[in-house]
Amino acid sequence: MGGLENLVDGSAMVYYVHGVGYGEQVTFRCSGHGAEYAYSLAKFLCGPSICEKLKAEKVAERIAYVISWVSEDVDSTVGGLPTVAIMRDRESGVIYLPEDRLRKIEDQVKQHKFSLPKILGFCAE
Repeated sequence: MGGLENLVDGSAMVYYVHGVGYGEQVTFRCSGHGAEYAYSLAKFLCGPSICEKLKAEKVAERIAYVISWVSEDVDSTVGGLPTVAIMRDRESGVIYLPEDRLRKIEDQVKQHKFSLPKILGFCAE
């Protein structure tokens, strides 16, 4: 759940509402079928100390990268391009990462997955 702090103005606020009804303020959250996988990884790439100086689009791209990595290979019921929304302070509504950027991120993920054994020093046979 998200919106502006004072409904029509103020800081962008996002809350994750747990199944028991308790809500906590978060800086981002992955939702959907593979959300738990993606969120557990994304928080290490997008935590406050890591991303505090990055623009919202760069943080959103990192989250899209993680979701694309998790998609299909980690959870076979997840697939397709993610939808990544960005909320900004003092602006009503949300913007979304464009599809062309998401496709470029998806291509990067495919290349990085292929290169991972070599990067980690495993035999690439």
